[in-house]
Amino acid sequence: MKFAKHNPQMNENDANLINAIDFINETKQPEEENQKPQPTEITIIEKRSLRDKAIVNLWNRNFVSRTDRYFYIYRSTVIQSFCIKRMYNLILNSKLLNRK
Repeated sequence: MKFAKHNPQMNENDANLINAIDFINETKQPEEENQKPQPTEITIIEKRSLRDKAIVNLWNRNFVSRTDRYFYIYRSTVIQSFCIKRMYNLILNSKLLNRK
């Protein structure tokens, strides 16, 4: 069902466009040359490195699948626990050697 059956002439469209442009130019406020542009949105400055941001972006954009994420988390946890165990053993051994 059509409600608007009026087909404007080509010169009506052009005249309306010209009127709209004139209206915009008449009501436009002049810009000051030395004025700083005001930000249109609030930006939050994060204290992350560019590398960390890139990694987070990759993870958020699903370039890394969910199973890969779990694997990376598991692998990092295993590596951390191995390092902690080695450090504990080194400290324990050094204490035992110092006692003798």
